[in-house]
Amino acid sequence: MGRYCLYSLLAVWLSVGGVISHIEAANPEPALSVALIAHSGYPPKDYEQITKFFSEISGIPVNVNYILYEKQLDEIYKSASLATPAYDVVAVDALWVPDLVSKGALLPVDDFIKGFKNDIVPTALKAFALDEKIWAVPHLSNFQLLFYNKALLAEAGFEKPPATLEEMVSQMKVLKIRGAVEYPWHDAWGVGMGLIDEYTWLVGAFGDTLFSPSGEPIFNKGAGLEALRFMIQLLDDRLINPSSLTSGVLETKDEFITGNCVFNTNWVFQAALAKDASLSKVSTAAEVGLLPVARKVLQKKQYEFNSASVGAFQGLAIVANTSNPKRAWSYIRFLTSPLVQKAFLQEMPVWNSLQTDATLKKIDTLLEIKRNEMLSVLPLPNIRNYGTISSMIEKSLMAALKKEVEPEVALNQAVEEIKAKGISMVIIPSSSSK
Repeated sequence: MGRYCLYSLLAVWLSVGGVISHIEAANPEPALSVALIAHSGYPPKDYEQITKFFSEISGIPVNVNYILYEKQLDEIYKSASLATPAYDVVAVDALWVPDLVSKGALLPVDDFIKGFKNDIVPTALKAFALDEKIWAVPHLSNFQLLFYNKALLAEAGFEKPPATLEEMVSQMKVLKIRGAVEYPWHDAWGVGMGLIDEYTWLVGAFGDTLFSPSGEPIFNKGAGLEALRFMIQLLDDRLINPSSLTSGVLETKDEFITGNCVFNTNWVFQAALAKDASLSKVSTAAEVGLLPVARKVLQKKQYEFNSASVGAFQGLAIVANTSNPKRAWSYIRFLTSPLVQKAFLQEMPVWNSLQTDATLKKIDTLLEIKRNEMLSVLPLPNIRNYGTISSMIEKSLMAALKKEVEPEVALNQAVEEIKAKGISMVIIPSSSSK
């Protein structure tokens, strides 16, 4: 279905559904101001086209601003402190929600979404839930997947990708012995470049999370310690490329699509690039699978899809001091609607009805795998200052990976540093999607 046809359907849907108030449109007010995160989501020309269409059918003018990710949070705080906010609608990283809510910067959207909330994928909705309220509508969903070269696996005698970490190690040892590649695995283990994300899913693969439900750090024992030891062993056995220690997601993507490794884990964006023959040397061999877990976790059937992943969800929120909450909501409802997401399938839709649609599964043959991995994303920690905390953890992880300190010592030091600075004491109540 073409986008213009979808836009026509949207016009009818919005009118019949009463999403856009034409009474408001008949009484012009200042334009809505929207702050999106630059270089994420749809290309600017598509956002501009969607916004133009919204304004034409609603009569509500909208100014869209693109803010760099590293500046967006500060921009929201500044806007929230003004008598007249700079923005009415803001894009938020789910990890910012505890900080933003604690400062009273956002309005809850529960009353707005109650009519269709059950169609939003639970993992995405819970990412923006805090203290039994929802603070943003999921817009963009990203998570890690396993990427593998099926041709090299087949040449080594393996018909399927690994279901467990132990099986993955066994496959990599065979691949290495046979000379398929020098280093079977490559990943984004650079500090500030993806290390905390890779560590997070591996902790999940060993059966736990970095923080308890109450927000206390628990990664210095159990699964957290097992995950770090596993990473060190990969380096010791030369199964993972040591350049991973200075690599980010783009570098590890390049290693995979040039055929220099058999496995890597990366965000959803790599799926399309790996299959693009104009960019990828492995376009016919590249495949996507679920992230493997430890054998003991698989045997316990701890996870529904026998996988654990890490997510990065972005939502659209209404700033608390806007004078136009209903208009702000009408724009959010439009931009996040199923019909708009159906027109832009380069991003993973957040709606159950789209993810399970038989026609869309034919268009995107990876949709079911991506849905299962999205449902396997580990819950986000309900703690403030996550950026500061993750930097502390990454510093300790790298010290252990470089053999500067023992893994137990490194993780204990990270926990002690977090507690010494009082950060772990600033805990947000457990979230709920009720």
